[in-house]
Amino acid sequence: MLIETLTLIEQAPRLDENQLAVTFSTLAFLYLSQGNYIKAKSYYHLALDLWIKLLGFEHPDVATIFNNLAVAYRSLEAYEQATQYQEKALSIYKGIYSSEHPEVARCLNNMAAQYRDMGEYEQAEPLYIQALHMREKTLGSEHPDVANSLHGLGELYRRKGKYQEAEQFLSDALSMREKLLGTDHIDTAFTLYSLAQTYDTVDKSNLAESYYKRALTIREQIMGGEHPQTIIVMESYATFLRKRDREPEARELEKRFQLVKEKTE
Repeated sequence: MLIETLTLIEQAPRLDENQLAVTFSTLAFLYLSQGNYIKAKSYYHLALDLWIKLLGFEHPDVATIFNNLAVAYRSLEAYEQATQYQEKALSIYKGIYSSEHPEVARCLNNMAAQYRDMGEYEQAEPLYIQALHMREKTLGSEHPDVANSLHGLGELYRRKGKYQEAEQFLSDALSMREKLLGTDHIDTAFTLYSLAQTYDTVDKSNLAESYYKRALTIREQIMGGEHPQTIIVMESYATFLRKRDREPEARELEKRFQLVKEKTE
């Protein structure tokens, strides 16, 4: 439907640039949510050019596009470009809002996630903590954005091998997400997966398997069986099963995601 709308707009005698920018932005977000980061960044670039023309550079909607471009490039492990766009978003937000505005905190949290993914944990931690404190101050102690920062810190500590701290922050994030968003929300699934990996590492097998199964079920229901994030959980769960000498179950799971990989290659 969006592609058809885009075609109609482009073929119109007088091009409605505002409607075209909205369509580009919507398509970009759709592809981002589907894990198609290459198409997402392409449409975000098209939207960005139009929004800057229509709104000017120093506008929150332009900053949002920069922020989402940073997410797309980070997902593609293009960290130099991601950093550039994240810094542009942060600069615009700081020029428009107060230094503790939720959008500023969102940028700081995203920058922390980027440093975490780059393995620069010492740079990531203070940014996560700063974003968490800002969010708790402006949004309250129970808010989805606060849960997001708790999750980020927990995942950071997991990767650093600080499993006790990881379990604490991830458990807090899970409780908050289940309460505020629901037990079957996609953000809940992300925290379940991080906790599964944590429990897997410290050999709490029953808990790990329970969370792997829940995370996989939610991702399949919401994202579909072919989404990259669903495949990641399948691969981790298969590895978990193989380490515990459950070879037939591991092979069965591997067949599922290998079929998906062959189809998408």
